Amino acid sequence: MLDTTVPAQSQTIAYKEAVVHYLKFGNGAKALFALHGYADSAELYVQLAPSLATKYTIYSIDLPYHGETKWRTNKPFSAQDISNVVAAIALKEQVEHFSLLGYSMGGKIVLEILPLLLLQVEELFLIASSGIIVHPVYQLIYLPLPIIRFIGKFVQHPALFFKSLLLMRKIKIISPFIYHFSMRLTETEEGRQRLLDTWIAMRKFKTPFETTQAILNNNPKTVYVIVGEKDDIVLPKTASVLKNELTKCTVKVARVNRGHLMVNKRLNATITDLLSE
Repeated sequence: MLDTTVPAQSQTIAYKEAVVHYLKFGNGAKALFALHGYADSAELYVQLAPSLATKYTIYSIDLPYHGETKWRTNKPFSAQDISNVVAAIALKEQVEHFSLLGYSMGGKIVLEILPLLLLQVEELFLIASSGIIVHPVYQLIYLPLPIIRFIGKFVQHPALFFKSLLLMRKIKIISPFIYHFSMRLTETEEGRQRLLDTWIAMRKFKTPFETTQAILNNNPKTVYVIVGEKDDIVLPKTASVLKNELTKCTVKVARVNRGHLMVNKRLNATITDLLSE
């Protein structure tokens, strides 16, 4: 973990049956709520402290089924749940207005909760954000629930799932990166259970981009967008779509010569440049 201007403080907040964990760091005058990607945790964003921590105080949240958050319910989380958690932390921390940052799956969640927090949100940061344009294979997330639960049997018996991944790799439905990334995330039973739980929850996060576009054009924000030119999960043309369609917003775009796993200390220079424009 990198040093920050103010060391990261581990905090929790109760929400229904859950205990939600978040990290608070930075000493900036503006507040920034950060949502990580799949199989990441709140610690992901501590790496970005050098570029964010002097302008923002960051509240980096462990999403359900991730990090130290204890999601003690059989009910999948919803956009309303995440919105309520952000609002509860904001109330606890005496924050009235804030920005939202999301990477990958976290970006999709940011776009889903935006309408619920619209009057409080000042800026958006979308890093390789899902929910706009993604690899077609990820449309599998919207399969009917019974089929998802049937596929979910691989949690205990993963051999067929691994063989299916290998077949998709051989016939080039998925790239080598997606194959190895998926294998790494599902090699343990805990990882496979997290995938199933997250899959069931995220299938309800399907607001069309056209709806988000209308909301943002009617309520203009500054939107910072970072895409990877080598990203084969969230396609780099995402940046062009946002730039062209969010006509009433101030959209600032950075393209980096990397793949999907781009959130690390090297990204600080890119963020610093974006914020100085």
